[in-house]
Amino acid sequence: MKLIKICYVDDKQDLVLSDYLLKFCERKSEFQYEYTEHRFTRDDSYQTLLDNTDLNESDIIVIDSWLFNSSDFQGEKLTGEQFKIVLKKIFPYKKTIVISQNEILDDSMTISKYRTSNKRQSSEEYYDEILMPILEKYTKECTEEKRLINTISHGSAIDSVLVSKIEKNLEGLNDETLIKKSDLDKLIDLFQEVKGKYDDEK
Repeated sequence: MKLIKICYVDDKQDLVLSDYLLKFCERKSEFQYEYTEHRFTRDDSYQTLLDNTDLNESDIIVIDSWLFNSSDFQGEKLTGEQFKIVLKKIFPYKKTIVISQNEILDDSMTISKYRTSNKRQSSEEYYDEILMPILEKYTKECTEEKRLINTISHGSAIDSVLVSKIEKNLEGLNDETLIKKSDLDKLIDLFQEVKGKYDDEK
């Protein structure tokens, strides 16, 4: 049974969400889970997150949308959605779920945190409806990818160097050449430029 690691990243821990994720990982399932949390502090940046062991070893990352926009944060102003794009470039096999307490655009994959004003559902019912299907989908994708790379590594159809790079990427290891800060800055600038044009057109 392949182990699936889930990491929740936030500057202010949402206890309801944290409790739900922990229970999800501890429930009886055909999959085995390990749950960790990382509290984002004013000393953090997107670069420190990319170097963080818990994130590097995780398969699924749940991250707050306004993580980099807290009033006492002095570093790069970056949204969880933008970090998701950066992470996908460096670790394409990791799955990222962005969650927010703010209003969500209709065309966004970001999901809303549970609000206590929701009298129709309990927090568990709410997350069972909107979060659990995503967690289960990503779990199956991660499990399939690990199984396939294991099959590939025992064959000879694909170059062993390429297979090794894929294996390391799945494990959260990467070549330093892929994590150049200048390249990441360019990617972030491009994302913000596109987002700015999109906002102007609305």
